[in-house]
Amino acid sequence: MARTKGSVIVTKNIEVKEYLQKVGQDIYDYNSFTNFIPEWLDDLLAGSGNLQTGTRPPSSYRVFRMISVLDEISTITVAEYLNVKRIATGEKLYSTTTIKNWMNSLVCANKAITHHLRGDFTYNDTVVDEKGLKASQVFKEATILYNGEVILAKDLHKQLQHCYK
Repeated sequence: MARTKGSVIVTKNIEVKEYLQKVGQDIYDYNSFTNFIPEWLDDLLAGSGNLQTGTRPPSSYRVFRMISVLDEISTITVAEYLNVKRIATGEKLYSTTTIKNWMNSLVCANKAITHHLRGDFTYNDTVVDEKGLKASQVFKEATILYNGEVILAKDLHKQLQHCYK
């Protein structure tokens, strides 16, 4: 079904916002952000910021600040957030392309964080070793080994060898 002219796509952000406010309660500037933010979250925020085209990508801190205050993500809410200072000072407002780039980055970050928080890890269950272990089983064993923490890909092989001894 096609969207009607003038309709706005809205992504609910309440779950992610609440989580980020819990994680970010000790974050008050960029230095504290780098000290208190989990690495997986920093990677997700940096990756979503890299979606922006035609410009230098924003820092993960800027994406974090923006996604942690919006209840919903749409072109309207993103434009309001980005243009507050420009409206007050009478400067030229951000272009629709910039606003759409920001919206896409925030939606991507929202989906990635939601995916991580819910544990929606689905894989193509192909056999990954000679003992018949499937990709989803590899992930489950890896998280059990590290009390729920995701391990680095370079360490996965070593840990799996340890499991089979």
